[in-house]
Amino acid sequence: MRKVVLATLFLLAAGGAYGQTKDDIALADCRAESLLVKVDHPLKAGPAQLAAFQNCLAGRLPNVQRRQISLFRNAQATCDQDADNEVKRDPLTDRAEYFKKCMAGPGYIVQ
Repeated sequence: MRKVVLATLFLLAAGGAYGQTKDDIALADCRAESLLVKVDHPLKAGPAQLAAFQNCLAGRLPNVQRRQISLFRNAQATCDQDADNEVKRDPLTDRAEYFKKCMAGPGYIVQ
């Protein structure tokens, strides 16, 4: 019985990790695809890339909650790396404050 419970727990954990990995792969693929959007004027590139990214992500992750979690985790990882780089560049920088400001950019509130 103990082996069955352990095997079930392992499969549940592996399934959750697989789902996150699948979402992360979809996010990275959509980001890469959005960078390849062709526009007729350079000033139209930003909005066109954003629209292509959102359309791609909506197609790959139709569940709104999973899509929002994936976007939040992506912003969190990006801001975490940016905060580390800023602290390396200027050791007097408060890492937590920099992280909060970075996360506020996409509209996330971090306390």
